[in-house]
Amino acid sequence: MDNADAACDLSARAGENTCRVHMKRALECILVVVVFIVIVPRARAAENDAGEASADALYEEAERADAAFDFARALTAYDEVCTRNPSSDRAPLAEARAAVLRDHAEGDFGPFKELERVRRDPKLSQLDRLVARAETYPPGLVRVEVWLLAAEAYAQRFDRPDDAMKLDRRILEDPMAPRLATQTAARNLTALLTARGEMSAAVDEARRAGDRADPNLLRDLTRLRRRLLIHRASLATIAAMVVFAIGAIATAARPGRSIACALGKTTPLILGYAAFVGIAGGLLASRYETSETGNATPFLLFGVALAAVLFVARVWAAAGSPRMPARAARAVVCAGATIGAAFLVLEHVDVTYLEGLGL
Repeated sequence: MDNADAACDLSARAGENTCRVHMKRALECILVVVVFIVIVPRARAAENDAGEASADALYEEAERADAAFDFARALTAYDEVCTRNPSSDRAPLAEARAAVLRDHAEGDFGPFKELERVRRDPKLSQLDRLVARAETYPPGLVRVEVWLLAAEAYAQRFDRPDDAMKLDRRILEDPMAPRLATQTAARNLTALLTARGEMSAAVDEARRAGDRADPNLLRDLTRLRRRLLIHRASLATIAAMVVFAIGAIATAARPGRSIACALGKTTPLILGYAAFVGIAGGLLASRYETSETGNATPFLLFGVALAAVLFVARVWAAAGSPRMPARAARAVVCAGATIGAAFLVLEHVDVTYLEGLGL
């Protein structure tokens, strides 16, 4: 019996040891799971938060250096933001600003400091001095941006178009000027020439700029010149109609009675036709286009202009010669005046209507 009891005791102890081993392994597994599910993510989150905070602090330091015109220190800090935490929300902004600073680093940031001091001055009080200083800058992007800043300010704020055009031409001639700067300079230069009425010179400048200008610039200038010619022709045709009508009245044998009689008979028809064109056309335009872009104004204004043209034409017809050549000439001039009035109305309301017609 003693041997049996001893064997049972040994068996129980072995079972307890096995159970303890299994429990230990189970606890170890649970501990591993807890570490990977809870502790490791929290540690990583804390690390990311620390990295994010560090990136934010570095970015703020870079911004302070940037505002203080210490661009070398700012560039180092911006690069450090991207290095320490490239997944930070500030990293793309830091990378973009760092690229700008690297592109303007000629002369150890000296020229760029002078440019930024003037650019951040609302009055641009030292602009002339900056332009003079740019002559001593090494070839690069900063010098081109000085010319571009000054050219736009001279043209738009200081009413010095000659100085603006001179700088625009220098930008176009500079081989270091980027494409965006040359396109801007070419468009500004041709706009100044166009404002002076020198369309041929503007077209010549666009052709001289070649592929350094906006590809659409020459086409736009050609369209603008065509539109200007039609504008002048429209005014001339309307003026000719009025002058010829006045001349016919002055030379008519009995102008008062015949003109009054003619107008008395045709005035209701003229007003009705003009009202129909203006109102019906306006309604169609409003329904054809969407409610946001529909515009009945061109048709309404054209109705008024058409009434005026028809009144003058009727007066001219009543006072003028009844011969066939004279009547044909009046018809041609009055038709041209009607088309000219339509063109002027569209040009006055919104020039994009004319662009849709290729003008």
